[in-house]
This record gives sequence, C-alpha cells and structure tokens, in this order.
Amino acid sequence: MLRGGLVANRSYAIIGHPGAGKTTLGNQVAYHHVRGGGTALYVTLLTEPHDRMLANIADYAFSDPAMVGDRLRYISLADELGANGLAGILVGLRELVLRHRATLLVLDGSNRLVDGVTSRSEQERFLVDLLTQLSALGCTTLLLAYPASDFSGAISTHTDGVIELRTDRVGSRDVRFLRVIKCRGTSHLLGQHEMAIATAGIEVYPRLEAVHSERRPAPNLGGERRRLGVPGLDEMLGGGLRKGRVRCCWDRSARAKRWPGSNS
Repeated sequence: MLRGGLVANRSYAIIGHPGAGKTTLGNQVAYHHVRGGGTALYVTLLTEPHDRMLANIADYAFSDPAMVGDRLRYISLADELGANGLAGILVGLRELVLRHRATLLVLDGSNRLVDGVTSRSEQERFLVDLLTQLSALGCTTLLLAYPASDFSGAISTHTDGVIELRTDRVGSRDVRFLRVIKCRGTSHLLGQHEMAIATAGIEVYPRLEAVHSERRPAPNLGGERRRLGVPGLDEMLGGGLRKGRVRCCWDRSARAKRWPGSNS
C-alpha cells in the first residue's frame, strides 16, 4: 500500500481506537526494523506495563525476546512527563535517541503528552520541535494516538503520514480496515483496505481494484470529437465530446436550488 514502505527520518502517526491494533503494529514495525539492522526505542506514556505488553505480543511470529535490551529497548517516560512536562519529554527523547543511536522511535500513548495543555499553539510548537529534532538526528518516528482528541489533529497536520486503523460493522461481522490518509513522498494506495491481526501480526489485504487500477479508455462510438484538453477527462470521454451535440455541466450542490425537480 505504501509502494515500498515509509520514508526514512520522517514522522508518521498511527491512529485508532483502543483495540484497533496500534500497539501490535508499532511492535511489529520495531522488530522488523531491528532485524533489518536498525536500532529501535519503544517509549510508553501511561500505557500498559512493559512486562504485560511483552507477554501479550509473545505469541506473534515477529516477537523475539532475544532482541530486547540490545537494539530494541522499552522505556517509560511517564514519570518524566509528570515531573517536568513537555520540556522534560523533549529533552528526554532527544537524549535517548542520541544515547542509543536509535533509528526508529515508537511513541505509544502520545495523546498523553498534552494532558492538561489546553493551548493548541503550545501543543503544535512542542510537536514541531520534537519531530524536527528527531529528524535531524536521523530517527524515524511513529506516534501511536487515539483519533478523537485535539492533539491527534495536530499530529495529523504536522506528521509526514497518517495511517488509520479501524473496526467497522459489516452486516453481522466486525471487519478491520487500514487506510493511509496521507503519506508524503509516496504514491500510496487510496481507500480502505481490509486487515487482520493474525499469528504473523498485522496482515493487510489491499483491494484488487486499487492494486490493478489500469485506466481503460472509453469505447469510441464513432463521429468526430472535440478534445477538451483536460488530462484524463478526454480519455474518459473516448477522445472528447462528439461534434454537434449539446452537453450540460452543473454544480451538484446548487442543483436543488436552481433547478428543483429537473432531470436535465
């Protein structure tokens, strides 16, 4: 879906409600990154204890206890946040990345960063400073966040990409979906794609029509045509509008007001 993966040294948000799979995906990416030769930090803020988290992911195929403690470290900054606020977190994360030469940072519970901070401008200044410093240090950042919060809006605005995990009711079933809302620097697939949390971890099944979205020209029904010069539109029209015919273009939102009941 991402056409090759995330762009290194940039920041991304993984958003979703509790149970959507954010923590599973964050851990899966971290272990994969370490297997590829990188160094990862998994930092938590007032989320589940690390021993419980490691126990919960132990049955996934990507999990490997031997990796933990060397190039994959789990660190809690909950006390630092309570004692020194955003300034302490900014310094603490920068020092951790420098000390461990981390090339990936997963920040779980990032909504907790701004508990008690009501100023949107202060939230955004902190976020911009954090992401700018981590990028300068050569660290790719994943922020795991809930979607329904003021800070998630700032995260979505200032990060380079946003990946949404969600569960929807389809008939009598609950179906998991993944959607790439934005991802700068990639020609990612649009739309919702089904996913599952399986033994291997997160598995995504891109829709076939999105993967194989070849543009087919409309059939030419004959007659001379006038090209409009609009990329894609002439192709959709089979080479343009047919000469000698009348066409109507209108604003759908204004139709009810201007031509009530009209079928033209």
